[in-house]
Amino acid sequence: MSFVAEVRLQSILLLLLALTPASALRASPSFTPAVRVTDRPVHVVALADRVRKRDRAKALFNRVRGKAPPPVEAALPPGAAFPAPPPPAPIETLPPLSGALPTVTGDRSAAAEAATPAGRAKLAQMQKMLSDTPFISSIASSLPSVGGDVATPEELAALAAARAELADDAWVAASSDETLLRFARADGAGADGAQYARCFAETSAWRARVVPPAAERSWEFRRFFAENADRFQDNPELGELAERPFMEWVRVPPEGDVGGGGGGGGGGGGEDDDARPLQLDGASLLILRPGRHRVGGVEGGGIDADTWLRLIAWHGERATSTWAAPPDGGGGGGAEGAEGAEGAEGAAGRGCVALIVDRTGSGLRNQDPALLRALLPPLTKHFPYALHRAYVAPVNVVFRTIWKLVRLVLPRRVTERFKLLAGDDWLESLTEELSETLGPTAAAAVAARLGPAPPR
Repeated sequence: MSFVAEVRLQSILLLLLALTPASALRASPSFTPAVRVTDRPVHVVALADRVRKRDRAKALFNRVRGKAPPPVEAALPPGAAFPAPPPPAPIETLPPLSGALPTVTGDRSAAAEAATPAGRAKLAQMQKMLSDTPFISSIASSLPSVGGDVATPEELAALAAARAELADDAWVAASSDETLLRFARADGAGADGAQYARCFAETSAWRARVVPPAAERSWEFRRFFAENADRFQDNPELGELAERPFMEWVRVPPEGDVGGGGGGGGGGGGEDDDARPLQLDGASLLILRPGRHRVGGVEGGGIDADTWLRLIAWHGERATSTWAAPPDGGGGGGAEGAEGAEGAEGAAGRGCVALIVDRTGSGLRNQDPALLRALLPPLTKHFPYALHRAYVAPVNVVFRTIWKLVRLVLPRRVTERFKLLAGDDWLESLTEELSETLGPTAAAAVAARLGPAPPR
């Protein structure tokens, strides 16, 4: 009995030592400076060693108390192959399907896709991307628009000093103070003329290297998608690529004008005249249809990342500079509410992009984490504070689950710019919301460019 009592006493002492906080040891008279190891920085390896010691002490304490240890799997004989790990559970358990899958955007088919090996691999890629802290930090700080902030006298003085230092830089000379101030604030160096000049010179050099000249009309959406039609996903829900392209600027003719079309970049309207798209709070309205995307770059039959970067940068330059100037009373937004939004409220989105992500016909097969990792850092750096607002619809159970993870890693000032819509009435809900800014006529014209293609 004395032996058992002694073992129990030793076990309890070991456990107490393992669990005693450093502050308590530091307060002990026996804790002399010679042994004050906790004053040094705690490294990861040392912390892991402490955790292992704590777990061993807990296990010993449980054995002394008579608790059974957790079952241990028997070791495999030498040369035997390890069994494959069980597949992870689907994102959400849904009843088995008795017939054909509905559209890929629906909850049931989305969960079924997520349960496949390819779906699980795609979810793992997205989780890894969202767990990359440097990547998230690089895009989150300068993504949402910050229009309406007035420049301070110190910032104006620093801008003047930077312009004087870069007097021969064409991009700096052509950019407004409002545009340059976005880069200066995103750089975070403070109101310093030399730092401003360094920042402006860097992005000017990037533009000269990456952004195609404005005169190269092959980068217009209509022409680009027509020339690369075989590199986009055939999608029965979206119909022909010319009717529902991967991306398009929304252009709505003035009320009563019967000459123009309803869209931009597709079959509805032209882009050749460089007319300003419809303005939502002063931001150019863009529709993105991920259901058209083919993953894998050139090897997968799609578009390589460098071409995507040049295409988006060509259009981004127009949205943030050419179309950023206040309207002169002529065409541009061209719809009721579009010009009126250019007042005090419209300034918040001027020089930015308002995005509608139409997920009709889109699933995990179209998600491309590798492409996002390649595009987002340079785009958010060289087009800072460019996202004014984003609508994403229709969303399903898988997308909602991914969004919950996104909201954990992105700051609120970024996620609050996004609005997700679900259900069969998502288009009616979006139209009603857009009507408050654009007016009912323009909002109905936008809605006509969304969702499944009309039957031919």
